[in-house]
Amino acid sequence: MNEKHAAWGFSQALDRALMGEAVSPPADEAALLGVAQRLARLPQLLPAVEPAFERRVLARAADGESRPRPARLQWQALAPALAVLLLLLGLGLFTPPGRTVLAELAARFHLGRFAVQVTPQPGGGGESFVVAAQELLASVEEAQALVDYDVLTPQVLPPGYALRSVTAVSYEGMPVWIPQPFYLELEYRAEGDPGLHHLTLREFGLAVREGEYMRRIRQVDFASRDVSRAEDMFVGEMPAVLLTMVSEPGVPAVRRLIWQQGEVVVELLSQTLSGEEMLSVAATMSNRRITDPAGAGSRTQYPTPNDQ
Repeated sequence: MNEKHAAWGFSQALDRALMGEAVSPPADEAALLGVAQRLARLPQLLPAVEPAFERRVLARAADGESRPRPARLQWQALAPALAVLLLLLGLGLFTPPGRTVLAELAARFHLGRFAVQVTPQPGGGGESFVVAAQELLASVEEAQALVDYDVLTPQVLPPGYALRSVTAVSYEGMPVWIPQPFYLELEYRAEGDPGLHHLTLREFGLAVREGEYMRRIRQVDFASRDVSRAEDMFVGEMPAVLLTMVSEPGVPAVRRLIWQQGEVVVELLSQTLSGEEMLSVAATMSNRRITDPAGAGSRTQYPTPNDQ
């Protein structure tokens, strides 16, 4: 039997197997056919599609009905490529090394009410935003006046590290119901290469409002081509993910520790601290409060840039 006939036979067996029929493939195709059957069951394990996403897809599909369609390829012609694809997916999904790689580089980490998604390929066709303004602020108190959540700062820093700058970052082109600034960035530095992230803290307000309604940031996306490692972590009792980004030879990799704390999505970036050191800093994040001696209750006190 030549390759063409073998591919055609496998295609027919695969069609029948996916329809629920019992088939008896040759011994060299049995394992591959089993992989295909397991892959076919994957959609049943996925969560339900969100209605808003379904409407967008259907709207785009309806728009495409008026466009000329290319001639439909015959299923049999795709069988050889399908066999190779299923084999590769099978090796990835059903072998221990493959499961490890997929868990790290094609994973979804649930961190409270939002998720970090690491996808095999970068998303396409989405909206793109450009920075409209980076406003350098005099203090964290000034930043606090711009947002409706408690700004968090680390209570303990590694030796030699001090707050150097506070920046409010705003984006243009985003929906009006997303408040600006989009995030706050606090830069902590020690002696050393000024071109590196010594310790950068970014804070995103989790809740965004539209009239009487409240929406929430649901997911932060990273492409796996930019991520060399992804690890489950805990900041105290809060689930977190530590991403190690791909770097050029001779350049320290950027580590990104992400978690949700209250109504804030927190991200720590560093090229100089280890993952353990970043976790130690993250464990001390707080909106430090002191008692007002005048009896006016409590107020928040933060360090100002360069005062440590």
